Amino acid sequence: MPNPVKKHVVDKRDKLPTIQPQKTYHSALQDTAVLVFAQPVQQEALKKPLTGVHNYDANRGLWSVMHKHTLKCVKSSGLPVIHSSNQTGNSFGERITHAVEEAFKKGYQKLLVVGIDNPNLDAATLKTAAQTLAHNDYLLEPAADGGINIIGLTKKCFEATEFTSLPWKSQALFTTFLEQIHGRGQKVHILPVKQDIDTFKDLENWLESNTKNTTLCLLVQSLLYKYQLPKSPGNSFSEYESVLHLDAGRAPPYS
Repeated sequence: MPNPVKKHVVDKRDKLPTIQPQKTYHSALQDTAVLVFAQPVQQEALKKPLTGVHNYDANRGLWSVMHKHTLKCVKSSGLPVIHSSNQTGNSFGERITHAVEEAFKKGYQKLLVVGIDNPNLDAATLKTAAQTLAHNDYLLEPAADGGINIIGLTKKCFEATEFTSLPWKSQALFTTFLEQIHGRGQKVHILPVKQDIDTFKDLENWLESNTKNTTLCLLVQSLLYKYQLPKSPGNSFSEYESVLHLDAGRAPPYS
């Protein structure tokens, strides 16, 4: 007589363990935000008159283009953004320190602090910076003039008093900050040096070195053409005019 077929009873203990899904880019870095530290465009135009104090409209147009470029990069990065235009403090150091402290109070553990004077900023750099900061205490992108374009901070290592006392707006900023971090035995990652824009000469140098003819480059050149200011060589008038006649929704606000 054949043996009866035994029913196989599945023991709960025999079940394969559930594989947890890997964290996505957004969930893994949800405690990291980008702090855009900049004054309103009107104030930037007055305090940083790139084309001279008598060219307010041109200055405002340039800073407006730079501001929009920065916000577009941050938005494309997928990271949360914090705007800091209403600044508190008597000195630059006090104002940026207060902005960082307020950002940390929102619950973020890591910050990428940027201004609007970095024409080389892009979303990919911000993504890489956020991922790298997750394994470091600080992250710095030096500017060619000795300043800093991107400051990556962690809440656990942030020292408000020392941060305030840094030689802000000077050529010694990067080296001093780096010495300060190393002096505390903390871990820092350095990104490649990039040029920022503080003077009209900086703007000219950036235009001359920008061979990609990006939208930002063409918009800046169109403003210089509009206000009959010196412009980077190598571009025909038709290229400037084509940008000036872009749809109003894409062109910078000139007034």
